[in-house]
Amino acid sequence: MRSAILVLCIIISPLAAAYEVSDLVGTWQSNEEMTLRSMEAAPGIPEKTRAFFRSGFFGKLIVVSRENESIAYFVDEKPENLEFIPHVIHKVSDKQFSMEYPGEGAPEHSIRIITLDGDCYSIKDDKWEFYEYFCRVE
Repeated sequence: MRSAILVLCIIISPLAAAYEVSDLVGTWQSNEEMTLRSMEAAPGIPEKTRAFFRSGFFGKLIVVSRENESIAYFVDEKPENLEFIPHVIHKVSDKQFSMEYPGEGAPEHSIRIITLDGDCYSIKDDKWEFYEYFCRVE
């Protein structure tokens, strides 16, 4: 019986491992399909806004995240000199992190909640209450 429990723990433990801050490090790209699916399920978004989002708005943003800094740019507008913005990441739960951008150069929303799910993460849109998804590209 002990052997069976030990084997079960060895098999399950990697599946139950929590994400760490280092899991956010990498290059991520907006995922149009997953984001539009979330947007379509969200109530209260005017049809004109939905049509705008459906017209190729998502899928073009690239985010490069390091332990203490990040940058975002559009696929067709990669800057020659990447100027990273400092951030501080706090673990909220096994899958969630808050990313805070203190100081100058901070994005409009200086604290974002990121939820990791496999090789993707999501960030909730504050206005329309749907999720934009980003998936790892490197």
